[in-house]
Amino acid sequence: MTDENIFLEEARLSEDLSIDHPLGRDEFLYDLIGINIMGLKSLIVLIKTPAIYFKAALSPNWEGKYWPSMRMWFGLMTIMIGLQFIWASESSEMTAMFRMLAGSLSDGVITGAERKGDIIDMSGFDRVEAGKQMFKNYIFIYPFFFVLFMCLLGFIFRGWEQKLPFIARVRYIFAIIVPGSIIGLLTTFMMLPFKGQAYQIASFVAMALIFLSYCVTAYRGAYANSETGTRIGMSIVIGLLIFIALFIAQFVSMMLALIPIGGEVVDMIRTQT
Repeated sequence: MTDENIFLEEARLSEDLSIDHPLGRDEFLYDLIGINIMGLKSLIVLIKTPAIYFKAALSPNWEGKYWPSMRMWFGLMTIMIGLQFIWASESSEMTAMFRMLAGSLSDGVITGAERKGDIIDMSGFDRVEAGKQMFKNYIFIYPFFFVLFMCLLGFIFRGWEQKLPFIARVRYIFAIIVPGSIIGLLTTFMMLPFKGQAYQIASFVAMALIFLSYCVTAYRGAYANSETGTRIGMSIVIGLLIFIALFIAQFVSMMLALIPIGGEVVDMIRTQT
């Protein structure tokens, strides 16, 4: 191909790109934070008029207007993980909790050895580093188990307004979750100044708000066409079930995140016995 032909081909491709693939505000937002106008519109509709969003969830392609609820949840998780350097800093209560868990493991080993009349030297066990590693393990594991348990809930729970296929049930569950995830994201940063008992109280308030958001979203969306009593009752039921599944996912993730640290402790014990 001659230089002239190459130039003409590049000019043609450039012209095609400018016509068929315009780049604008939508693409800029997607490049910047991974959310485009459709994603923001979906979020607004889900919060403002959830019944419309839940109706779209029954369409194979979400009526071509909205982001899937699971994709929105993953987007929020991506933002949360990306900002962990703020909410999971060295001085944060979240990091302190994982250090405490790692320390409890070490203390438990020492106490158990003393009861048997043995002496185990755990001075080589770095609780700070162990806590950091456990947190990294947890952050990696948790999203997968969260999705797993929510899909399991979608498979088991059938108490919707109408008979729904499995995929629609999972869409509904994640649509209920998303507003609560936003509250969780915001309250995580709002609680940063709190320490000790104040942090525990703030955490309880945050969990109450998240649970309330589950119930309200279900009431206004998933059960929008039911009678008032049914709407209230079923909204509370699905809110509780999601909350239980969430805590199970957190517990399992923490236990699995602890396994590598436990392996390190076992290796230390073996070298001394």
